[in-house]
Amino acid sequence: MSLITFKYVARNASTGKKIVAEVQADSVASAAKLIGEQGLAPIDIQAKDKSGDGVLSRFTNRITTKDKIL
Repeated sequence: MSLITFKYVARNASTGKKIVAEVQADSVASAAKLIGEQGLAPIDIQAKDKSGDGVLSRFTNRITTKDKIL
């Protein structure tokens, strides 16, 4: 099984800082487990689009105001 790159937003449990990073895993559940093992609380996990480095990707899949409030 090949690994998928996931982009995630998480909060550091001890400092409260929000972190945006990437992790490689075989599923969203595995990604969440890996993130949690680092002492982080996942807020959002998305599979990274292979073509997601283009100009248009900056305007899609953004964190909504509702997500920021939570």
